[in-house]
Amino acid sequence: MKQLNREEKELLKTIFFDRLNKEVAQIENSAWERAAAQCQDFLTNVFTELLLEHIFAANNKTINKLVPENNQDSPATDQEKKTETDHRLMESRPEKDRQAKSFIYLYCIAPLEAALMLKNEIVPGLPDGGSVRSVEYGNIAAIVSSVPVETYSEDVLEELVKNLDWLESRVTRHEEIIQYVAEHFPVIPMKFCTIFHTHERVRQLLSHKESDFNNMLASLKGKEEWGLKIYYQPAQLSRYVARNSALIQETKGMAEAKGAGAAYFIRKKMDDLLAEEMENTATQIAGYVNTELAPYVAEGKINRLLGSEITGRLETMALNAVYLVGQSEINDFKQRVVDLSEKYQNLGFDFALTGPWPPYNFSSFSDLEGGGENEQLN
Repeated sequence: MKQLNREEKELLKTIFFDRLNKEVAQIENSAWERAAAQCQDFLTNVFTELLLEHIFAANNKTINKLVPENNQDSPATDQEKKTETDHRLMESRPEKDRQAKSFIYLYCIAPLEAALMLKNEIVPGLPDGGSVRSVEYGNIAAIVSSVPVETYSEDVLEELVKNLDWLESRVTRHEEIIQYVAEHFPVIPMKFCTIFHTHERVRQLLSHKESDFNNMLASLKGKEEWGLKIYYQPAQLSRYVARNSALIQETKGMAEAKGAGAAYFIRKKMDDLLAEEMENTATQIAGYVNTELAPYVAEGKINRLLGSEITGRLETMALNAVYLVGQSEINDFKQRVVDLSEKYQNLGFDFALTGPWPPYNFSSFSDLEGGGENEQLN
């Protein structure tokens, strides 16, 4: 490439003087716009802190946690008590993480009206993050807050989630914020630690899935998620089955008629039959309950049964289901659960109904949805 001498450079400057001035002006304007946006984000966080301090000092009060009033058991999902963080929507460049001051933490997607509600309230976000706010696009809003890069970069976060106290407080707050918005509007809840580098990345998500989000929110409007777990006490159900199973009674009679040696093997067989009959009875009752509830629900899902090491209960689980229920059907749905619970109480069955919950199990965006019992720590 030819190197221009001084005279040639001056000649080009004269020829393209107007064009150079125009380009310089555009660069300056663009730089000013970016600087203004960064200053706005910085001042928003500063002013929020100042306002909170002033509110506390003037009124001598604190902002209460937004704890759901319902039972703190969470709805049933097939990965209970397991916090998933490997799905986070983060750029896999740790060096870029350290260049930014904060990330954008996404709690849920909601109608645009949710953004208007949040603009009139101060809702604390995660313990180490900023206040809850929104990113809007069209008729939808992403409910978000800022979180510090030094805490929520991927490499640091992988270590922090091993601290159960740290994890529980963040997961709980994540759930509370989604629950709070869901009390007023339909929501599409996100998994714990769905994180973006910038507001623009969030807007890109809203733009890309605008139609899907709008359709999903419309289908969820006026509906709530309820979880139903059914447990049974093995000893109590065993007595019922032993009394009422014709096969068990027949095998018992054979054992009593045989000698001691043969009777031992027959009783062993009877124990195996009793365990099988108990399982069949529990499965039949669970299926019957699910069928009886079908007329009251818009949608239902059966999740895998959970062992005592997860549930923390001595009883055996017979049903782990979630239901999407319209508000007009909720009272009838709950009453039917009560009726069925009373029907099987004497057999050792216990019905645990929890809700309402955001529709964790009925949001079809598998790469973004989540929560519920997956994230609930006991």
